[in-house]
Amino acid sequence: MLGLTDFFEDRRLAGEDGRTAFRVVRFGRAGMLAPTPDALAADLVAFANGYGGLVFFGAAAGGSFAGLPESRVAEIERRVLEVAAARCRPPIRPEFHRVPLPARRGREGRVVLVRIPRGLFLHRIRGGGWYCRSGSVSRRLTRRERHRARQERTLDRQFDGRAVGWATQEALADDLLRPEIARGPGVPAREVLRHSGITRPDRDDPEVARPTVAGLVALGRNPADFLPSARIEASVFAGTAGAPADRVHGETLTGPLAVQVDAAVAFVSRFAAPAGAASDREGAAPEGGAGGRESTAAPAYSSEAVFEAVANAVAHRDYSLADDPICLSLFADRLEVVTPGGLPGVLTPEDLPCGPHTRNKYLANFLWRQRSRVLDRPILRSRGEGVPRILARGGATYALRADGLVLTLRPGPPVAGRPFRRFGPAGVFRDRSGLRP
Repeated sequence: MLGLTDFFEDRRLAGEDGRTAFRVVRFGRAGMLAPTPDALAADLVAFANGYGGLVFFGAAAGGSFAGLPESRVAEIERRVLEVAAARCRPPIRPEFHRVPLPARRGREGRVVLVRIPRGLFLHRIRGGGWYCRSGSVSRRLTRRERHRARQERTLDRQFDGRAVGWATQEALADDLLRPEIARGPGVPAREVLRHSGITRPDRDDPEVARPTVAGLVALGRNPADFLPSARIEASVFAGTAGAPADRVHGETLTGPLAVQVDAAVAFVSRFAAPAGAASDREGAAPEGGAGGRESTAAPAYSSEAVFEAVANAVAHRDYSLADDPICLSLFADRLEVVTPGGLPGVLTPEDLPCGPHTRNKYLANFLWRQRSRVLDRPILRSRGEGVPRILARGGATYALRADGLVLTLRPGPPVAGRPFRRFGPAGVFRDRSGLRP
């Protein structure tokens, strides 16, 4: 604790700068009056959009200070957490330290030190603007600055190797780490993780190991806890359009990427007829309805084709986009997989079959070594051959849209048999597959 006190005194005498701010706190009958939630959110966002920073609550730079009574410390921490989660987009995860001050007139005081890690994404205030730190001031980014900052993050070819500053090594799954550590016999586990790109030293404390983006999404217990877009939104639509009213079922697929890929294959198997199963028969009665022709079942898709499509999406998506999950949509006539971020650089869909185009190099290495429990094969099998294999199956096309790169798979020929999904007269979805992820 003495170290923190000395550290605070050194920073206070040095004054505010691009990575340090001091905030006087005022309370009223209704609670904390200053700094206001908007001013606090601006500070948090500005530091996260730069190189991270420190905010000392209960102190003024270069001037006198009395600190805060112990009874108010928890209230400040609670307010900061509320603002970081509710007013910052994407949410920011601050760290807290309580700095004791020398007793004055027989009363002990505290300063609350809040550490804001450098954001992987470009943050903004909910319903407001984007901020950055200019010297000792938090100011709005101009439109040109915002575009340049977003472009720098999106075009960072080593983005998947960057440390996630608010995650710890405990976020990684032990059973997934063991095979990676075993690849370096006789080498300390810490060094194996660092050299393989699973972890990186913390920017402010090199002794602390932080998971990288690639390490977290491939080997994390639940990556979406730290990277909200690291998930698949799977939906079933009653017809051929994507109108919200036609969405009859939806699931969020989370977990390590290998688990997400297997879950996506199981999802399609549950709600679309696999090869050898069937479309509807004349004269069958829907459950809970009168006789006649049932609603058309989603037709056959090869599990290999679905697996290849989703594996390519999780391996090559742009993880610098904070709010954009992969979208898997099952329509009556097709299956769509939308990969956020489109294509890197100046690539076009026509370039995809011509060779390897790896956006996430660290991540690809991990996925080549991991296996699917559903198909008992590596998640990625060979460099640059996934797209040609998908296109060679026929009925598959790639196209660029505003929301990303869209792969459309068309079904194989239907085979006689029972339907795999039905829609009752009121549009109620009923799972007929008997399969679960």
